[in-house]
Amino acid sequence: MKISAKTHEESANSSHNGSSSSLKMENGMTHGIYAKMAKEKLNASHLAERINSTERLKKESTEHLSHLEDGPRRSTSEDAELFDTAILKDLEFAKTLNERGEISISPATSEDSLVLRALRRSDYHLEYMELLSQLTVVGAVTQDMFEKRFDSMRRAEGSYYTIVIEEKLPKRRIVGSATLVIEQKFIRATALRGRVEDVVVHRDRRGQDLGKLLMEVATVLSKSLGCYKVSLECKDRLVEFYSQFGYQVDPGNNYMMQRFHE
Repeated sequence: MKISAKTHEESANSSHNGSSSSLKMENGMTHGIYAKMAKEKLNASHLAERINSTERLKKESTEHLSHLEDGPRRSTSEDAELFDTAILKDLEFAKTLNERGEISISPATSEDSLVLRALRRSDYHLEYMELLSQLTVVGAVTQDMFEKRFDSMRRAEGSYYTIVIEEKLPKRRIVGSATLVIEQKFIRATALRGRVEDVVVHRDRRGQDLGKLLMEVATVLSKSLGCYKVSLECKDRLVEFYSQFGYQVDPGNNYMMQRFHE
């Protein structure tokens, strides 16, 4: 009987311990499930946050690229200027001319029928490409090609200054042009260097000092913008013409090139 009683007691204890172990296992499993659910919820939250962040960056990038492709809103306007013409009105021509001790031409002395200003997007319709064809090979430039190049140059703010002379009478057309290109340098404490290019006057207007006007403006503008030097390329027969604006042949330095196509 004692033995039977002992066996019953042991059985009872064994049953109790089994139930306790089972309960602990269930509690442990439940805790593990909740922990896993919480972890998955946290991961989902992080994932959603990353997706939102990615979408936000994607949207900002798209807007930025759109801005780069289209440029400022006003750049697509027909009367958009390559640079602000007001810059030309603020140039100190008198001071520059006095330093050289010469009498030259300035925008103030141009004829009333002529306007000195920045190149405009609409100048394609004012025979601008026909004018350039009197200087060099132009090719078949469509209006769309012209406008895309104009917009690209305009987005490079502070790099391209194409100055034109517009004739108002007897009809509106561009009769003179010169371009000042500004190069940004690392040398000389991140200096600027200017290049005068594509100087041309319409054949009907040559001999009227319009070329002098364009050269004077481009040269003074380069100094006003802070260039440490300005240069140009010209044929031997034009050295004397450009010398009157302070340009000199630089002994020991040569202009060299490779031409890849005409």
